[in-house]
Formats: sequence, C-alpha cells, structure tokens
Amino acid sequence: MKVDRIRGLLKEKGKTSKSLSEEIGLKEPSLSRILNGKTEPRIDTLEKIAAGLGVELWELFVDPTEQVTGTLQYHGTLYRIQTKKDLEELLNKIEHLSA
Repeated sequence: MKVDRIRGLLKEKGKTSKSLSEEIGLKEPSLSRILNGKTEPRIDTLEKIAAGLGVELWELFVDPTEQVTGTLQYHGTLYRIQTKKDLEELLNKIEHLSA
C-alpha cells in the first residue's frame, strides 16, 4: 500500500480522512496512523478503504495510469510484480490467506 496513493485518492475524491473514517466505520486515529505510515493495515481494512474511495483494492497500491513493475513484501516473502494482473492476483491470494 502506498500512503501517498491513498492521500491522493482522498483529494481526488474530495474526501477528508475524517469523512472516510466515518463512512467505513474506522476510528479516525486508526486511519491517521495508517496515513502517517505508523501502522500496516489488515487486508479487510484496506478493502474498506478502497470501497470508501470507490476504487479496486489494487488501486491503493498503484495508479491505474502508471506502469506496474517491482516487488511487494508480505510476511517476509518478496513477490515480483510486472503487471496490474500480477498485483491483483497477489492481493487476492493474500485476502484468501487472511480469511
């Protein structure tokens, strides 16, 4: 997850962190810690944030207009991401493992 991406989406959607936290049922201090990079949210929290912003989960990690390449670390394992589909599949896998 990219904190700057979520902040950009908040601005793009004309929302504040307070309005988003109320909409998704997350306490504002919790969202603030996420936006300040002080805590890593669980996948279900990321899903709520994405829904509240009206975007797909993977869009919290990358702007859909940008090319996707790189790595993502999850529980000590590095995953190589080359396409948006790779990212979406990995997030689905993580979601399934977290359930």
